[in-house]
Amino acid sequence: ITSTGSILVADANALQGRQNVELTVKAVDADGKFSEESLVFKMSELASDAIYVSSNISTSESLDAAITDANSATSGASVYVGTGEFSESFTLNANVGLFGAQSSSTRSMDTGDEPDRNLEKSLRGEETSITGTITVAGDNVTINGVYLTNPDGAPIDFSGSAIDGFNLSNSYVLGYPAGAFTNDGVTSTKWTLSNNFIGGVSTSGGNGGSVYLSDLQNADISENVFWRPGAAH
Repeated sequence: ITSTGSILVADANALQGRQNVELTVKAVDADGKFSEESLVFKMSELASDAIYVSSNISTSESLDAAITDANSATSGASVYVGTGEFSESFTLNANVGLFGAQSSSTRSMDTGDEPDRNLEKSLRGEETSITGTITVAGDNVTINGVYLTNPDGAPIDFSGSAIDGFNLSNSYVLGYPAGAFTNDGVTSTKWTLSNNFIGGVSTSGGNGGSVYLSDLQNADISENVFWRPGAAH
């Protein structure tokens, strides 16, 4: 148990295959009174293709190592990242998923209110915050539940003649140069953009919109907020 009261499992693989985990806590108070409490947690079996980056080691080195392992996996892998600040750019190959702390969030991005111009990150709790460019370099890549920003360029870039099956969900994509978020007109199919907040762009280098997507076929784009301060696009 950490100083903040969190429970840290040193070897997550030791839990693989278990239906339940029982935790027993024993304590003695200032008067010498002994107490004991047991809790039983139900859990699903850990996926063999899952890679975890703990909040306790929220450094760029740990995230980079996890992404490298996922990109090297034969059939792809899912990277689950805890809360923290990560400053780096990296590439996601085919069938790789990146899941942040808010990937299971049920909070709608469409609150009807214009957000804080300082892009306050406490609106839905602690975030997995990444500053840099995520390059999508293959089909069936998922980005879910992250807070992504890049004041110097594209927050998400696409590499390849066609990128199919891309999924962006439950994420903030904010604070980048106007016009930098684009698929460059590359014909792609079966994209899903769902419940994201996209925009808050900088116009210091020129005018432009929050996102430019074209030549998408069979795409599902729903429940998103596209925010361009001071303009209608």
